[in-house]
Amino acid sequence: MVNFIELNTIGVSRDSQLRAAKILEVMTNTTEKHGSSDSRKSFFEITYHLMEERWQQLRAVVNKNRMFSLPHFTPGYCHFLQQETNPQLGK
Repeated sequence: MVNFIELNTIGVSRDSQLRAAKILEVMTNTTEKHGSSDSRKSFFEITYHLMEERWQQLRAVVNKNRMFSLPHFTPGYCHFLQQETNPQLGK
């Protein structure tokens, strides 16, 4: 992994690397606290609910006409969120 990062950061400014590292640190910190008593939601919970809302809106629009359709998938168990979830493309 270190070798991959070294090769893929050639030519990227130090400032951009530090900014990306900070973003990854925040994501990691919120994920580590997942399931703890900390009231903040993890990055992945927030984005899951955002994508779920967007898919509901898209399905509502598509269901109003007969020109387009969206596939329906059966729900599955998400081991990270520890709940049954509906599949959402773009995850």
